[in-house]
Amino acid sequence: MIDIAEPFYQRAEFPIVRHVVESGHEYVKTLQRYDKVPCWQCGQIIKLDYPTVYLDEQGLEVVRCRNCGRRVDAFHYLDKVLSDKDIREIRKKTRKRRTYV
Repeated sequence: MIDIAEPFYQRAEFPIVRHVVESGHEYVKTLQRYDKVPCWQCGQIIKLDYPTVYLDEQGLEVVRCRNCGRRVDAFHYLDKVLSDKDIREIRKKTRKRRTYV
């Protein structure tokens, strides 16, 4: 959730669409509402919806992690959308491992 101490931010509109040119080829990349992406700092899974995606002062879409509070431009998440299979693998790796002494 957005902190009360932060200034008021505008709500971002979905889908977030960017036209990206790589090696002379143009691609249209999108982020849909309820897509899931990993946080850049802590690796926590972020669900893209209205509390986590908003417009900053300059009008850019910003994604905010609820766990660590890191704010990153939505452009960096265009190639990072997780599928259900990826999410299962991440959760499997983060399960608690028991150690015996």
